Amino acid sequence: LEPLLGTFFAHIVFGIGVLGMAVSSITLMMLVSGLVLCEALGVKRGGLTFKLGSLAAGLGILGPFFWTQAYFWLAIPVSIITLMFLPIAYVTFFLMMNNKALLGEHMPKGTNRVIWNLLMVLALLFIGSASFYMLWMRGGIVGIMILVIFVTAIIVAEIYKRLRC
Repeated sequence: LEPLLGTFFAHIVFGIGVLGMAVSSITLMMLVSGLVLCEALGVKRGGLTFKLGSLAAGLGILGPFFWTQAYFWLAIPVSIITLMFLPIAYVTFFLMMNNKALLGEHMPKGTNRVIWNLLMVLALLFIGSASFYMLWMRGGIVGIMILVIFVTAIIVAEIYKRLRC
């Protein structure tokens, strides 16, 4: 940004970008954490359970106070972890978009459905490849094993949920 804006404004724009990324990310993560905790415990959304689940994600704000040598570098591990989870979100959106029980009459039909599914598969392949590459480059075999364990836990939880119902 420096060649385009100069040193002073480049620092301001970059700082605002990092702040915006952090604020939007933590807001979304807090909401998702609250909803996931309610779903996992089988309780109604809202109330104390939702609030406690939401606050759990907010504890991440304490990181810079305990890891004072790496204020700026916190963005790197966070971006790697986020990139690892992004394909999971894409698969979820793909499944939701093709779920008649969920979308009912609003589910895409005909050519629109084919186009949306094709675009979603292409996006999933792209982001999945980027995620796997970053995980391999930064985490090596340990990173891949963590991913395998995580995906296995998701599959086991889904099987358990289906057998229980």
